[in-house]
Amino acid sequence: MSRIRQLAREYWFEGTVVLLASVALLDLVLRRDAPDAPPSSLWYATAVVAVLVLALLSRRRFPFAGPAAYWLMAAGISFVDWQLIPFMTSLVVVGMAAAFLLGNLRNSLQAGIGLAVVLVAAATIVYKIPGHPTSLLFILPLQFGISWLAGYALRGRAEQAEAAELRAAQAEREREAAARVAVAEERARIARELHDIVAHAV
Repeated sequence: MSRIRQLAREYWFEGTVVLLASVALLDLVLRRDAPDAPPSSLWYATAVVAVLVLALLSRRRFPFAGPAAYWLMAAGISFVDWQLIPFMTSLVVVGMAAAFLLGNLRNSLQAGIGLAVVLVAAATIVYKIPGHPTSLLFILPLQFGISWLAGYALRGRAEQAEAAELRAAQAEREREAAARVAVAEERARIARELHDIVAHAV
């Protein structure tokens, strides 16, 4: 049971992404006859979602390329079928998670490039929707930009916490070193006193 709990703690993000992707596909299956349903086949939609999810699941090995690929592919898909991504609303949450991951990168340059990727890709997806309101070109990218900003803010807090931990560890090492020096000095003092006593007795 503890093993399952440990795996759940370690892979909760991946599990959530897979769940949201499954909800997106289920939504597509159940609303296949809706007027705004995408014309793409279910097989194509499943392959698209699988590729998007795999890109995001690779974030441990490719912390920048994984989330960035998610957004670039989502924008590319809109050129093939503009309805597919907007129709599966739970993918919005997945997109927000990808934006958050890009903001949370330790490398500031990669984080900045990630923000540009998110904003341009989101604007592209909106732009491909026929008759889209102009305000949506700003509102939707802004929504994902806020997700990126949340990741960036949490990155700063994590870096501060790590710096504090490093300082505490350094202070602990210095205390231990000082204690070892004090013990060595005390032993040397006792040895000198014993030497003096023995020499005096002789």
